[in-house]
Amino acid sequence: MKEKWITYPLILEGITVDLISLDKEYFEKLYTAASDKELWELIPWEEPKVKIEGKIEAKKELIKEA
Repeated sequence: MKEKWITYPLILEGITVDLISLDKEYFEKLYTAASDKELWELIPWEEPKVKIEGKIEAKKELIKEA
C-alpha cells in the first residue's frame, strides 16, 4: 500500500500564524465569524440569493453525511 505524502492533520507553523487542516470541529466557529457583516464589507462579493442564517444544525448534518 502506498503511503500518503501528506499526513493529516497538516499543520504549517509560522512566526506569526499557524495553518491547520480544516476539520468539522471548526465549523460552528467559522460560521459565526463568517456571519459578521462587518467582515464582508472588506471583501467584494455579491450577497447570496438564499439566506442560511440559523441553519447551523442543518449544515452539520450535511457535513456528517459527506
